[in-house]
Amino acid sequence: MNWSHTPYRPAGRRRALWPLAAAATLALLTLSGCAANAPVGTENTEQSAPETPREVSQEVTLALVAQAQTPAGASVTLRFERKDNLDGPRAVEAFVHHSEHLKLASSQPGLAAQEAGKQVIVQEREPGMLRVIVYASTNLNTLDSGALAELEFERVTPGEAVVDFISDKVSLAPADAARGMTLSEPLILGGR
Repeated sequence: MNWSHTPYRPAGRRRALWPLAAAATLALLTLSGCAANAPVGTENTEQSAPETPREVSQEVTLALVAQAQTPAGASVTLRFERKDNLDGPRAVEAFVHHSEHLKLASSQPGLAAQEAGKQVIVQEREPGMLRVIVYASTNLNTLDSGALAELEFERVTPGEAVVDFISDKVSLAPADAARGMTLSEPLILGGR
């Protein structure tokens, strides 16, 4: 027999593997609560107690605050405020939209970020959209209330300018730190 042209099929190999597959399936069923010794026709009728809806109050606020405006531009602070009894986040990611009348000139960490030993990265993801990340790879310090980032905008065209959060693209870590979070209203900066 010429073995170089015949596909390799060891005899009895398939028959030897099916008991292993059956044992693995039985083990998974047992672990998932569907054991073979459960009486036929019975179901798990245990129900967990319904969760009571938690009243969401304004516990955490993320705000954009105008610090200074000139005909040439504006200084905007990204601020975080929390109630004293709550733990702050260890990291923040926020996407900020700005109108075409503005262009990001520079950014720097705010005092709260510096005190927690955090880095602040501001990236222009696309024209008019900034990604602001406040984090540290070397510590798990929580952020206290205060300025997270200082954003300096340059005015490129005249007219009323708007700076605002993209609400579905704001996150805090851990997620519990964002419980009851509200975002500030759009910041409207007058034209020149």
